[in-house]
Amino acid sequence: MSLRKLVAEHEKREKAGVPVKDFLLQLREHGYNVDAAFDLCSEKILCLPVIKVTNLRTCAGKTYTYKIVLSHLLWMEPGKEWEAVFETFMHELAHLITGLGEGHNWKWKWTCRKIGCDDSRCHNLRTMQRKPRKRKLVAACFPCDKKWHAKKKLSEWKIYRCPSCGEIITRIKGG
Repeated sequence: MSLRKLVAEHEKREKAGVPVKDFLLQLREHGYNVDAAFDLCSEKILCLPVIKVTNLRTCAGKTYTYKIVLSHLLWMEPGKEWEAVFETFMHELAHLITGLGEGHNWKWKWTCRKIGCDDSRCHNLRTMQRKPRKRKLVAACFPCDKKWHAKKKLSEWKIYRCPSCGEIITRIKGG
């Protein structure tokens, strides 16, 4: 088989993803206990694909009824790549086991504890930290020289008053 065909076949497999069952076996090879996850998963869940994507930048993973999507940034976490992958994958798997409409309620937390992952809702991965949004100057009070910065423009239909002096503040155009 030519190199071009091998590369094309590898890319096709990457897009199709790895079944949950095989992904759990990979985690077991890296030393994680996944026996409880095997017990709680239905045959349907074990056949769903786990896909690594590059377009998730601020969330570590997403669950759909037909797949689990993990960010490629999980594998770039220095020194603890598989720990980040394990926690995120099990978090998303808990969503599938409890049902997608359950959110992060007590059933989901119980399932997380049962399958051996942390039941906190958020991660603290350095590779996925959001950059703070730049705030624009949106209004100013000229009598007391106070300025307001915000992410969005102020409504054109409301009248805003300065909390310090009580004067009507001026909206800045373009801000």
